[in-house]
Amino acid sequence: MPAMILSGLMCVADVIASLVMLFAYGRWRDAALLISMPIFNASILIFLIGIITTITEWKNIHARPAKKILYALTFPFFMLTYIPIAMVAVFKKVEWKPINHSKAVSLEEIHADGCNEREPGGSARIDMTVVRKAHDNNEI
Repeated sequence: MPAMILSGLMCVADVIASLVMLFAYGRWRDAALLISMPIFNASILIFLIGIITTITEWKNIHARPAKKILYALTFPFFMLTYIPIAMVAVFKKVEWKPINHSKAVSLEEIHADGCNEREPGGSARIDMTVVRKAHDNNEI
């Protein structure tokens, strides 16, 4: 939590400094750099974390190698989408609605009920009629 507060304060300081540069000195380029550099640096750091995780967990990620690489490359964008979500969550009242789960289903049961077919990429294709039937019967 303290790191989040400190990061937020630094972002506010960057915005204030860039506005001062922009309006007091008319330095558009410097103001744009001051705003964009922290975002760029965060993206590089997140990208490195994603690459390290992808390399160390390569065998545990059940996808084709091309998809693993694509996911690692798009990971920074995915993580940066968290910023506006977190900002909204700070100011908006969130109410949690419970989801009642009345039946436990094993992975073997799911595969036995119609998702044994494999797509070209190797991922299982789920028969949505089985899922809808189970949902309608309040089994999931």
